[in-house]
Amino acid sequence: MKKLNWYGIVLLLILFVISFFKDDFTPDYRNTPSALFLSPDHLQASRLSTLGSHWLFWLMALLYTSCFIVLPTAIIKVVFQHKSLTQFTLLLHVCIALALYLCIFANVPAIDMIFVSKVNRYLHSPIITLFLWAAFMLNKRAPQHSD
Repeated sequence: MKKLNWYGIVLLLILFVISFFKDDFTPDYRNTPSALFLSPDHLQASRLSTLGSHWLFWLMALLYTSCFIVLPTAIIKVVFQHKSLTQFTLLLHVCIALALYLCIFANVPAIDMIFVSKVNRYLHSPIITLFLWAAFMLNKRAPQHSD
């Protein structure tokens, strides 16, 4: 079990390190200079049309976001070795990522201001993983009552 915790900590450190690059790869035009083409001030067509014109940016953004789905799931799997916790972590991160990208492609400035920037910051950081780790650890230590 101790060795598995070390693997989890190493994966968490990797997650911390790559989170420093969120302002290089995420599709949040308010905080990512390379995504400025998504700004309503610069965009002439729909954001969907940028999938073809800026395909390399979108590929890098999706790969970067995938790291924040795969690594947290791997961390929880390694540390807790519990299938349902791993599945919950995977589902949570996938749902957050889908919601983020759907909101980005909705191209609604109010959603960009209120939702996209904040969710982008949380998804592309270790905060959710740390919260889940703590919650699962507390749940593991809590006495189990059966009614």
